[in-house]
Amino acid sequence: MLIVLGWLLLLIGAFLVNILGMMELLPRFFTFPLFFTVIFIFIYTVSQKNSIRRR
Repeated sequence: MLIVLGWLLLLIGAFLVNILGMMELLPRFFTFPLFFTVIFIFIYTVSQKNSIRRR
């Protein structure tokens, strides 16, 4: 549970950085890949956690 909460905080932080990128306060070259990488790793972590419980 604590890991998922940490990922959610990281996801919210990446979302806020992405908003700054859309307002052109930070370069989009940095913000968009960061945001989608965090989403991908979060989904991967959650799906791996559920597959271990099934065994």
